[in-house]
Amino acid sequence: MANWRKRINSVPQINFRDTLNYDVDLLERLVAIDTNSVESKNYEQMAALLKGELKEAGAKVEVLRADAKDGRPRPNVIGHIDNGAEETLGLNAHFDTVQTDPRGWKTDPFRLEVHGDKAFGRGTADDKSAIVAALSALKKAESKVNLEIMFTCDEEIGGEYGVGWLVSKMRHKIRSERVVVLDGRRRIVVGACGRAPGKITVTGAETHSAYPFLGKNAITSSLPFLSKIQKFEDVAAKYVSKFDNGERKIYGRFNLTVLRSGVQDNVIPGRLEALFDLRNIPEVPMNVMAQKFRQYFERVAKECKVDAELEFSYIQNGFITNPKEKLVRKFSEAADDSELYGAFGGDDGRFFHKAGIPVLDYGAQNESMHKDNEYVSIKEMNRARDTLARLLEIF
Repeated sequence: MANWRKRINSVPQINFRDTLNYDVDLLERLVAIDTNSVESKNYEQMAALLKGELKEAGAKVEVLRADAKDGRPRPNVIGHIDNGAEETLGLNAHFDTVQTDPRGWKTDPFRLEVHGDKAFGRGTADDKSAIVAALSALKKAESKVNLEIMFTCDEEIGGEYGVGWLVSKMRHKIRSERVVVLDGRRRIVVGACGRAPGKITVTGAETHSAYPFLGKNAITSSLPFLSKIQKFEDVAAKYVSKFDNGERKIYGRFNLTVLRSGVQDNVIPGRLEALFDLRNIPEVPMNVMAQKFRQYFERVAKECKVDAELEFSYIQNGFITNPKEKLVRKFSEAADDSELYGAFGGDDGRFFHKAGIPVLDYGAQNESMHKDNEYVSIKEMNRARDTLARLLEIF
């Protein structure tokens, strides 16, 4: 990307700071490493890069590795900067991304391309621009608070070996009294939703398709059943939060997301699996919504006379941070924004909250995250950096 400076200089409306060269160069290096969470890919390479950047910023760095069941490396990079303060503020961003298929992209997803104000590449919005903002803020600010910078893995697949592992298995290593999770948009988010994904299995009887009367087709018997199951979305939607995300009120949601059945075209399928995603509002414990869905599922299965089982992959609560908490007040001052929001999704903030650590979300994300042709606005990335820098100076 040798000519990126020419592309950037073609956007005169943006007030680029003296750290711009570092920011875009670092984002380019981060994007070049495919860290998709499906394969837990190149995590050690990324950890080495981040360790070096944190050391250059003056941090004492430790790489903590979770012992994952699949045997793949799960490094989490932790940097500490002692400024002689009484309090330690945490900054967290994740370096893993969702997987991508390059065939859907107009550019190479692992080669940063800058067009106008937009920098394209996998992970630019979610969440590598946040890593850039954090590291660049360290260089820009004269911080008065002690800092703990946590660059973690596996957020995109639940965070079990990332922040979840740190706060459950390595809690003694975490010094932060408060944490800013850099995994959001230009909104101060103090409420996030819970999530309970899972699987529904419908059992029929497999047989040769020339003799359907000898079996029971799991697909055809599932169609009316799953149609009624999807209507749980109406039940979930009755739960409405006091928070909005800047565009609409947050409400409960339910969606069937994946169907799997059959082995070949001349075999009546004897089994069907349907994956689902259930989310609630920040104010309601996730187990309450999960129990309501289980009761609904059992009633519909009986009505439709299907042999069906329900299994939750996990049940995770959301969180709400008190608006009067110091972290919220100081961040509002740094961002010059008093509006507080909730999020439709969830992130690693729930683990900090569960551990009793006040948390809020912020960042430079946009609607392109998890999509082909993902991008981040350079202006938004710089704004997030400057907001963080102000926070470090006034906290």
